[in-house]
Amino acid sequence: PIAGSLQTMEKSGELAELVIQSTRFTFALTIPAVTILLVLGDIIMLIWMGEAYVNSSLMAILTVGYLLVISQDGLMRIMIGLNTHGKLALILAVSLVVVFLTLFVFSIAHPSLTNLAILLVVPLTITYGLILPYYVCRLLQISLGKYLIRTFMVPLLCNGPLILCAY
Repeated sequence: PIAGSLQTMEKSGELAELVIQSTRFTFALTIPAVTILLVLGDIIMLIWMGEAYVNSSLMAILTVGYLLVISQDGLMRIMIGLNTHGKLALILAVSLVVVFLTLFVFSIAHPSLTNLAILLVVPLTITYGLILPYYVCRLLQISLGKYLIRTFMVPLLCNGPLILCAY
């Protein structure tokens, strides 16, 4: 709703700042969760599901693969508020069709949870992590470099000690 009202009032500078701030805060909150799951994911799965479900490579692929998807979720919500999410929905739909076709072929050839996880996270990461920020920056006339530095650099620096201590 805030994004739609800023667009209606033609406050493009404030809208651009909303995009940058919301993504920065979401990314900053996502990093600790991803770090904890990368370091303690096996133990969490062991306690929660039992020894048969512990798979460290699967946990790492899903955790890292969803980092950009989760951290860009606020950006998608802003696009929905601006009613400009149609092209992104089409891109995501095409990505999912490719995933399902690939899953079908892969399930016949080399079925494994790790391979299926890769097939799931790659299109989502490309769509949410690369295409979405590029599309939003073009739409709102934000420099892509400015967006990347302001949204990712500060949270990475602030979470640096946590990341270093965890590993």
